[in-house]
Amino acid sequence: MDDETLLRARRPVDVLVELTPGAHVVISTLSTHGKAEVTAHAESLGLVVKPEVSKQTVLLITDDLEAPSRRARKARSLSVPLALAADFMRCEKGQPVPATGDAS
Repeated sequence: MDDETLLRARRPVDVLVELTPGAHVVISTLSTHGKAEVTAHAESLGLVVKPEVSKQTVLLITDDLEAPSRRARKARSLSVPLALAADFMRCEKGQPVPATGDAS
């Protein structure tokens, strides 16, 4: 695969993430919403809030999709989608959340 093809494959794309009970999510870089508020909403959806991104993480919730934080960098390296906290907070049980991930 040449460099141009690889760059195209790693471009951000819009995805819908299904949030099933027990799924692991991580919260990072919040400015608009409080961490307690986002955590409470995640738990009301049956999600498990973890402190660090891992291979089991299905979503990183943030107020900045371009955040240079350690958690965001790790999420991107593991192809974990990132969702805006505002979109996540509108999500109801059984509803997918819009997010951004890699095309790869």
